Amino acid sequence: MRNRLLVLPVTAGLLVVTAVTTAAARPARDTAGPGVPAVAAPDPARAVVLINGDRIMTAPWTGRQSVTALPAGSGMGGSLLTLGAGGVRYEIPVAAVPFLGNGLDPGLFNVGDLLRGERGGRVPVRVAYRGRRPVLPGVTLTRAGGGAAAGYLTASSARVFGAALARQFSADRSRGSYGRDGMFTGGVSVGLAGTAPARGRRSFTLVRATRPRFVMHTLTVTGTDLAGRPDTGGFLMVVNVDDSRRFFDGATFDHGTVKLSVPAGHYWAAGIFTDAAQKGTPPAQRMVVLPQFTVARDTAVRVDERTATSKITVSTPKPSRALDTNVNVLRQGAAGPASYADISGQGRAPAEPMMTLGYQVAGLGLDGSVAAGRQSIGITVGHLPLAAAARITTAAARVSFDGGRTWHAATVTGAAGAYRAAFTAPAATYVTLRVTAADAAGGRIAETITSAYKIAP
Repeated sequence: MRNRLLVLPVTAGLLVVTAVTTAAARPARDTAGPGVPAVAAPDPARAVVLINGDRIMTAPWTGRQSVTALPAGSGMGGSLLTLGAGGVRYEIPVAAVPFLGNGLDPGLFNVGDLLRGERGGRVPVRVAYRGRRPVLPGVTLTRAGGGAAAGYLTASSARVFGAALARQFSADRSRGSYGRDGMFTGGVSVGLAGTAPARGRRSFTLVRATRPRFVMHTLTVTGTDLAGRPDTGGFLMVVNVDDSRRFFDGATFDHGTVKLSVPAGHYWAAGIFTDAAQKGTPPAQRMVVLPQFTVARDTAVRVDERTATSKITVSTPKPSRALDTNVNVLRQGAAGPASYADISGQGRAPAEPMMTLGYQVAGLGLDGSVAAGRQSIGITVGHLPLAAAARITTAAARVSFDGGRTWHAATVTGAAGAYRAAFTAPAATYVTLRVTAADAAGGRIAETITSAYKIAP
């Protein structure tokens, strides 16, 4: 798997998190003791399908929405751009990014909208077009006329659409022009049913903002690709750090330029560029971060893909290969929810059904602390994507407040891979967490996280 490249001129308030999942050349099966029997889950996790076949698993039982991406495959189909603030989250396949607002409506990737719109494993879509009724790979149209059609994608047909979209991405990138031919000939635009597909707008609001009579200024952002030429198709996110609710928009570069109308204030921005790689290999993604700049009048700033020179590398104690890479940049402003951008990629998954653990600590602050008292940790138990997955049967959790010298059993509830651990923690200490789980095929996993998070005084 190709490493992601990231340039991070870090300033106060900017948090960068990097995570890499690897597979050892000879993975060993854990032999930890048995867990506790699973019990009824309070609120089951839900899976929704993206238009390229990637699945998004949501777990509302953690106290706030937790999302896990399950890519449909490796390479272009296994790479995602994640954006959000507060309770709004977008999961965008990288092949779809250049077509945002120019063939694909951003609402197709809003996790909340998908949860509300999907029914029975179908993604309901609305298609706008000019002229003849379009034929879109994987899309079943149920009615069409007058330049508007309704239809749907299923989990399997979405992979067909995703493969066609990846081919369209490669062809259009070589021409430096997106959304004008191929799948999108005749002004075709696809949106989530119940919304009007937007076309011709390369900028769009990611989080609905309140903008009461602010004096607006033109922000011009120029984007340059690896060859030093004006970029077309790269993504730009711009957020107001005085209050993210005031402005949080995304846009794609067109001939090296994005123009936005923004209120005066302080901002941060991220330019995200994708360069296709050989078949089956994740594309190279480069993120250029402008940590903070001021807009007091019409202003111009620049992002240059060539400045993304801080290569992320990971050392492992045993020979291994990368299966998943994730880089998250989070910015907490003076007011409003924190905003974030995330790039991730999936390599070729092994046949070995290795188990995985994921966590969501309720009430966790940006400083990594939680108030003393009752604690709630969402635990997701699963397998590496694309591996043959057996049913999750048990999970158990223990906690320590003295670095692992003594342990206390947590109360674990849940089932089928979605669990919640509850316990009471004293003030001014650190929580060390130990979790074990098993599946019906005899697979086991155990993980101990020393000083996982701190408890406030």
